Amino acid sequence: MFEQFTDHARSVLDLEGMEARRMHQAYLGTEHLLLALIHEPQGHGHRALESLGVTHAQARRTLAELVAEGPESDVPDYLRQSPRIKHVMELALAEARRLKSASIGTEHLLLALLGEPEGVAMKVLASLGIKPESVRDEILGMLAEERDGAAGES
Repeated sequence: MFEQFTDHARSVLDLEGMEARRMHQAYLGTEHLLLALIHEPQGHGHRALESLGVTHAQARRTLAELVAEGPESDVPDYLRQSPRIKHVMELALAEARRLKSASIGTEHLLLALLGEPEGVAMKVLASLGIKPESVRDEILGMLAEERDGAAGES
């Protein structure tokens, strides 16, 4: 399945594991994906969150209030995916298809997070005052600008 991801999305998935390990957690959750999306500066996901005023530092502080870090000694080499993050990966594929994209990008990962309203990532965004529809509008606006720019070049 990972061959369907763009280079930037694959980078986000690598960063997701780093974020989980940094928090001493033995699983990959929506919160780690959100932090990774913010951390990867090259994708639409990062740019959308940045334009909404979401910073890595803010998200980490808010996350620390919601989820306790685990003990450092409990982090295994292999991190298991939480059921929510598995669902987010399925939703990302569905979002890419819905938007007629040949591959799954960071924008699809971010849109997929919106499909898990009970996930920790959405709780972090809500705590920061970010509404799901604002995120969706921002991404769809970026994609429309990109599409219009490409059409204008023809």
